[in-house]
Amino acid sequence: MFAFRAILCLLAFSSCALAQVGPAPAPAKPKGGEKHGAASVPIEITADGDTRFVAGIATANENVVVRHGTDLLYADHVSYDVSQHIASADGNVRIYSGSKVYRGDHIVFNFLTKEITSTNFSAAEFPVFAKGESVTTPEPDHYHLTNGYLTTDNRAHPSFRLRAHTMEIYPDDRVVLKDVVLYVENVPVFWVPIYSQSLKSQESTFRVQGGSSSRFGDEVMATFNWRVSDNLTMIFHEDYRSKRGDGGGLDMRYKPVKDGYGLFSGYYLHDKEYYENPTALPRSPMGPDRYRFTLQQFTPLGEGLEAKINANVWSDPYITEDFFQREYSRQRMPDNTLEVINRGGDYEISVLGRAQINRFFDTTERAPEFRIETKPIKVFNTGLEYESETSMVHFQQSYSNQLYNFGTIPKAYSADRWDTYHELLYPKQYFGWLNVTPHVGLRGTAWSHDNLDIASTTADETGKSVERGVIDGGVDLSFKVSRTWTDLKSPTLGIDGIRHVVEPFVHAQAVLPSVGSDAVRGFDDRVANTWANPIGFPFYNSIDSINRQMVARTGVRNQIQTKRDGQNVTLVDWSVFSDLNATSHYDEQNVLTDDTFSHVYSDFVLQPTNWLTFQSRDAIDTGSASYNMYDNSLSWQPNRAYKFTLGDRLLEGLNMVDTYGLPIPNSNQVYFRFFYRLNEHWQFETRHSFNTDDSNLQEQSYTVFRDMSAWQMGVTYSEINNHESTSQSVFYVTLTLKAFPSATARAVQ
Repeated sequence: MFAFRAILCLLAFSSCALAQVGPAPAPAKPKGGEKHGAASVPIEITADGDTRFVAGIATANENVVVRHGTDLLYADHVSYDVSQHIASADGNVRIYSGSKVYRGDHIVFNFLTKEITSTNFSAAEFPVFAKGESVTTPEPDHYHLTNGYLTTDNRAHPSFRLRAHTMEIYPDDRVVLKDVVLYVENVPVFWVPIYSQSLKSQESTFRVQGGSSSRFGDEVMATFNWRVSDNLTMIFHEDYRSKRGDGGGLDMRYKPVKDGYGLFSGYYLHDKEYYENPTALPRSPMGPDRYRFTLQQFTPLGEGLEAKINANVWSDPYITEDFFQREYSRQRMPDNTLEVINRGGDYEISVLGRAQINRFFDTTERAPEFRIETKPIKVFNTGLEYESETSMVHFQQSYSNQLYNFGTIPKAYSADRWDTYHELLYPKQYFGWLNVTPHVGLRGTAWSHDNLDIASTTADETGKSVERGVIDGGVDLSFKVSRTWTDLKSPTLGIDGIRHVVEPFVHAQAVLPSVGSDAVRGFDDRVANTWANPIGFPFYNSIDSINRQMVARTGVRNQIQTKRDGQNVTLVDWSVFSDLNATSHYDEQNVLTDDTFSHVYSDFVLQPTNWLTFQSRDAIDTGSASYNMYDNSLSWQPNRAYKFTLGDRLLEGLNMVDTYGLPIPNSNQVYFRFFYRLNEHWQFETRHSFNTDDSNLQEQSYTVFRDMSAWQMGVTYSEINNHESTSQSVFYVTLTLKAFPSATARAVQ
């Protein structure tokens, strides 16, 4: 067959044709609007076979290539309508339009509107690959496919696919499938009537987890994530546990208004073995109907006005401990509050309500609390600044209805409290380097009842009203000194000069109340913790816990900095401080609770490079009569193939009890984590946690990952030593489909 090469250049809105041999001409620049500009781009057709141009229709055969700007079309045969800019292509058709790739036996393509009509069609736009018997474009950037499938596995024979009767593809937005069956290889796994997947989100859409455990028996848990729109995502849960029964729920993430946020989560389980207690701690009686409902919502109501809702309804105090361990590790006692806040330029007004919805948790109810705060504002031209806070609240201290090991339930008590605080500050810099801020404040507080008489459960009187005045004053001192060494350079460590900044500081505070905290049975008492409490107002916000105080907090902050890519980078950040107390407090047993010289607190971060970080947060007892707390960790990642983490958490000498009245023991947790990437297909990770106090390996875990193109497989074995309660050994296999679904199988002993 005689073969020749011809180039047909067709100008937009032209009825003439010109055949030539040689390189393609440069595209003309668009003029006017987008449609007019696209129509003005020259069309270039190249073919190995014969070409014709009759009545405004150009035809070409054999290895045809059509160029329209950046769009390319390849086919065995093409007919091109010059006036409409529509190409009808047959035989091994391929179209490349931007990031999109289309394939088919027969495709009609509009180079202006990008509309497509096709049979035996396939398309690719990362991460989606689709194929169908036919395709149409009802509107720009909307493709309607029939009797096809969708996958994220870019292979001729994908390992998984979602086969659907109809598919709606909206590039860079979402895909919507109807009458959907999930296939793994050639095996149908799951059917849903409708399925929607965002192309903007990397969230897993479908997950199945199966296995067995000693606590739950045989398990099958399925999760389906449906992104309905940009403002609503629904996640359905359906679980089966042979020992515990069926369970299921729904999570909804939504936007109530623009810039708002909402989350509703509900789960219900009829527990066949609700009496099972896997811990060594006592449990109160409960029934088989177990549930957990949560509503969290943030709603902007106008300029500076917003509302917050946090509502939680539980069937019992152990629902998250038994079935939602991740939630249990973050929060063990849910809150129930409604708050409205109005923020102005120099003030903030809020109304807060808190209720005891779950009777099995202690709750300090606020019904409600009204608060107004003013930010520091200038007092004329005096250099003085004024700030204040005022609150009114009705308290109701409601106790849990659980007996635990206390034997009796304390009697609830209530009171109204009025509180107001006003402070003057005079911030000024002296000598060009010394920052001095003296401050003085007045506080007045009144309680409608002292509630001291109800320590006995038989007492009926709530006591007389109590008033308290507080005078406080102090001074904050600080300054900075620095030195720079510009000649210190290390390309290996990314150091371009060194600057050392030293900032000593002193915060001195005196608080003189007319009566102490023992004059009233409080509501917002400060909870004991292992870090330093704030000093001075308004940072110290436990109003009922205010006592006489004279303290000076002295410390120094060191920073070592360098420059990288023109930006300041902190290599070392170290703050050390301690409190000097001129007052001493004794508890009811006449035991000293505050030493003259408190703990030394150290907060240290070392990050000389992006791949090496050391962090330390310590509270060191100076009098050997209290606790010590150390929390240190070192992370080293010389490259993406290795990562080591070594840490130690120590707590000793802590004289405290938990919610059940049991003493909190000393602990020293040494943990180690190691990740190794052998190559692009194999990875390994191990975790260990060792308690040196009782020489117990509390946790060990080993995981091997295997990358299998569209799938990733993980094999994990772990052991958890729960001391007095039942220990667990766990073996599970995880199969995760990249991008969309995931499936997990596990076995627990």
